[in-house]
Amino acid sequence: MYGKDWDLRILCAKDSANKIIGILPLCSNTLQLSKIFPFKILILENFGFGDPCYDMLSLICESIDKEFLWNRYIEYISDNKSFKWDIIYLHDFVDRDYFKFSSKLKYVSYFFKHNCFEIMYNKNYPLIINSSLKSNFIKQWNILKKNKFKVEFKFPHTEDQSAKYMDILIELLKKNPKKKQLVDSMKYLEYLRNIAITAYRNINYIIIKKDGIVFSINIQFFVNKSVYGYQSAYDLELSKKYKFAFGKALFFETIYYFYIKKYRNINLLRGNEPYKINVATHKNRIFDILLYNTTLRSFLLSLLFNLQEKYRNARDFVRKTRNKYFPYL
Repeated sequence: MYGKDWDLRILCAKDSANKIIGILPLCSNTLQLSKIFPFKILILENFGFGDPCYDMLSLICESIDKEFLWNRYIEYISDNKSFKWDIIYLHDFVDRDYFKFSSKLKYVSYFFKHNCFEIMYNKNYPLIINSSLKSNFIKQWNILKKNKFKVEFKFPHTEDQSAKYMDILIELLKKNPKKKQLVDSMKYLEYLRNIAITAYRNINYIIIKKDGIVFSINIQFFVNKSVYGYQSAYDLELSKKYKFAFGKALFFETIYYFYIKKYRNINLLRGNEPYKINVATHKNRIFDILLYNTTLRSFLLSLLFNLQEKYRNARDFVRKTRNKYFPYL
């Protein structure tokens, strides 16, 4: 979401010392529900959804009780007459279990979207990785040594350094047909270039190169001993030439490096890829959450959306049952 036709609403929470302890970026718009229901609804959504650049969108805060802070926000929005709204649509929230929203909201709907996987490090972590994955890691490592590839971890000290590495990543993305959707989004490329500059102190680049040529590069963010794996790119033609999975090699190197450096965890973000499942210690469920106002219109919308979700679940169940027991129909 980049602002077109939307109004930005940023809510800041402060403590008694007037220090900002939480930020909730929202945007608002008036949308027509559908041709069947021609009336318009006033909607608040979390800023940043709807493009390839987002993964998990949540409240931005320091170590504080999120449930407490969320309810203060909800109560403020509910009581503040300047906020005209029917629905608050929160995209991509991690695990609904710790959200017990304010009693001011009578109607809340949760919709499961996908899983995200995470590695929580402990001293026994290398022992829980299955043997096939270990052998795969050793195989990739031997190919690296045999072909005299270099692996480098870059923590940029300046904006220019970070921008240089990000440009390399973008050029490799452009060479890979599998990344066409990302490359075709000029907003996404603009986003990458912006974060390379604005967040360079919290970005790490991992590079595989040989004779000065970068074959593969991976970026992740790190904050307070937590790592968030984000985007990787590699030269597809060179990968075929050497019969070498550069992406997997970088992935294994990342896991090992941050384990040795005594980081707390790596969040692998969205995706059910087997290579993530095989190394993860935790699975996080990602939900969309709909919060309804206490007006009659919002109540009717809550009934409509819940009926729609029940219909989808029933349709999916029928389809799976038919495919399982009656595959030839």
